Amino acid sequence: MGYTPRENTGSLFKNDKKTNEKQPDYQGTMLIGGKEMRLAGWMKKSANGSSFMSLQLSEKTAGGNGAQAAQTAPAKPTPPPATNVDTGWDDMPF
Repeated sequence: MGYTPRENTGSLFKNDKKTNEKQPDYQGTMLIGGKEMRLAGWMKKSANGSSFMSLQLSEKTAGGNGAQAAQTAPAKPTPPPATNVDTGWDDMPF
């Protein structure tokens, strides 16, 4: 029988398949609101030299384990282009 996490708990495991620095050092899952989420962690050093783990929580992707989510930042929406189209309506008498 498989492990069933309790609400608001999760597990992290060392990422032995890491191929570049952007991939997390640790990865796992967490159960939040009945939904299984992807948890990723990177080992870092602070300005004063202390070690710490930076964490990211994201939705799992439909096609897999969500590994791509931690490698790239979410795209920012592009604002609509400004329009300076002359409609000719300024000449209307009313």
